[in-house]
Amino acid sequence: MTVNGSIYWAGGPDDLIAQQVTNDLNTAWIQGKNKIDTFAADSLGGQLGGVGPVGKTIVPGVYTENVLNLATGWVATFDANDDPNAVFIIRVTTSFSDSGILATPSEIKLARGAQAKNIWFVIGSAASIGTGTIWNGNILAGGTITISGGSTVTGRLLAGAAGAGAFTMTTTAPAAITINVPE
Repeated sequence: MTVNGSIYWAGGPDDLIAQQVTNDLNTAWIQGKNKIDTFAADSLGGQLGGVGPVGKTIVPGVYTENVLNLATGWVATFDANDDPNAVFIIRVTTSFSDSGILATPSEIKLARGAQAKNIWFVIGSAASIGTGTIWNGNILAGGTITISGGSTVTGRLLAGAAGAGAFTMTTTAPAAITINVPE
């Protein structure tokens, strides 16, 4: 696993930093869950992406889905419409699952000024990122986050907002995981 950024955990050598991260996670969690929807509930139809090089285009705003999936090989393109400050919040009441595999990985693309640091997934319980997925965006999960081998994540991964959660990593050699934390 390659991490271009930092990893903190409770009880570790940087426990004060971990506590501040936990406090910030809880604040972001509450703010994310309380945002007013820009679009009708379940307007994404439970599927984040679509087929083809662009897949489904997501525009800035606040979305709420009961369950959300990103199918194998599908693409979600976040389009900021040339606004580098555009914010995307995707709230998922229960869980998020990406079923990407190395042969046909899923992908979250950025278009026209979209930035990974401005894309927020607020997940009620667990989130899983499939094998080989190219992920751009931050995940605030109420429970666990699982990242499978061969994936590249540009964003922050914060788990346990709804109580006792854990960050888990599932890897299969020789597939490496790369996590890049945006400035």
